[in-house]
Amino acid sequence: MSHIPHIIQQFQLYGDLQSAKSWGGGHINDTYLLLFNQAGIEVKYILQKLNQTVFTNPEAVTNNISLVCNHLANKWRLTGVKDTSRRYLGLIPTLDGHAAFIDEDQEYWRVFLYIEKSIAFDVVQKPEQAFQAARAFARFQLGLEGLCVEEVSDTIPNFHHLGKRFDSFKKALEVDIQNRKTGVQPEIDFVLVRESLSRRIQSAIELGEIPMRIVHNDTKLSNVLLDADTGEGLCVIDLDTLMPGTLLYDFGDMVRTFSSPVSEDEADVTKVQLQMDIIEALCQGYLSEIKALLVPQERKMLLTGAFHMTFIMGIRFLTDYLQGDVYYKTKYPAHNLVRARNQFALLKSLEEQQLAIQQIIDRCLQA
Repeated sequence: MSHIPHIIQQFQLYGDLQSAKSWGGGHINDTYLLLFNQAGIEVKYILQKLNQTVFTNPEAVTNNISLVCNHLANKWRLTGVKDTSRRYLGLIPTLDGHAAFIDEDQEYWRVFLYIEKSIAFDVVQKPEQAFQAARAFARFQLGLEGLCVEEVSDTIPNFHHLGKRFDSFKKALEVDIQNRKTGVQPEIDFVLVRESLSRRIQSAIELGEIPMRIVHNDTKLSNVLLDADTGEGLCVIDLDTLMPGTLLYDFGDMVRTFSSPVSEDEADVTKVQLQMDIIEALCQGYLSEIKALLVPQERKMLLTGAFHMTFIMGIRFLTDYLQGDVYYKTKYPAHNLVRARNQFALLKSLEEQQLAIQQIIDRCLQA
């Protein structure tokens, strides 16, 4: 981390740097927590280096985040939202007023104001957390209304296009560059028999049945900061995947990531079972805020979003395993395979309980 003092000198940061340490458990970017002494007051910031292997258009990612953060700040101040500064990511500009600093290696760095007295969780511990986080995602989505979808760049083309991900999986299977497919035939069969699932949402988009909106695209629990004292959902973070998409992705990813009692790294798939009280809480939190925004086909396909996002993540983990772990950070050789098996177990649980989940969705839409 010897390069960090040079990096932070390029931003409008004041005071003396006291410490810098690795922060968070994300799979993609390099993130650090900075502690400054500003005239005797401790002030924290988040420094992050964008992973350009994943985000190949860093300028577009930066512009998207800057646009959205400024839009939310202005909108919420004008509408009198309380505690506004803790409800959006505050970008610290560079010395020349830009949203990111580009170093000599063409790496993109950005700094955000740390949101004090906030906490994030990887796994939902109680229904109230699901309710609060889901409501925060809904309010974030409502906050984006009025910002034209054409203004936001598609930074990862086909990010949640399940058909394209399915094609990539089949190509990785055919090439088998790491000679790994012989040990994963049950997982391969699991994917292949569900190929029809890959076409449902994309078909609705192409037919114009569901609208394209600006959506987060990665609505896991850890991407919402909760108030450390009250537990209220405060701020949606990790906006790198923010781009045009459908609300079905965001709702589906909440179901996927909130409802399992264990993380996607859990190797014991017998522990991967849907928690129906958590699903009910997240549906109440999300749909109570956003149901008026939904068009009829979005309402009908909410559960499809959950199937879609769980299946696509399992495919992505399995594909990365077959390709030699080139996308996600891994801690051991079979890490991505463990993640894939975890997601497939969750999808099976969704399939087994889909009627009960649909009844919950319907109740929340009608409330």
